[in-house]
Amino acid sequence: CVGCVWVFFFGQYFTTVSLLDQLFSKGLMATGTIMSNRLRNVHFSQDKKFQRGVWEEFTRCDNQISATKWKDSKCVTLISNATGAKPHSVVKRWSKTENKEIAVPYPDVVKSYNQYMGGVDMCDQ
Repeated sequence: CVGCVWVFFFGQYFTTVSLLDQLFSKGLMATGTIMSNRLRNVHFSQDKKFQRGVWEEFTRCDNQISATKWKDSKCVTLISNATGAKPHSVVKRWSKTENKEIAVPYPDVVKSYNQYMGGVDMCDQ
């Protein structure tokens, strides 16, 4: 297919910086959740300092990989050589404390990951 871009999505057990580097060297894009201990020299704030909808993003000096940590009900960390946190959108979430739906900022990397990875882990039963 002319002009097609393949983007692979991985869960946290498979995602590493070296994997994304290898894929990028072959012209392939990827996004995945990652365990924080696999990110050397990236120092995100502690989880308890994040409020819902807040994220931090670090981009490697060669601009090939970005790491994003975002909090919804819990913090999640993703790396990608395909997209970063911006542009962001807004998603509706239920707030127990306010007892209503609230608008929560939603980074693009999380949006694309959820769009294409969602439901895949249902096969893990």
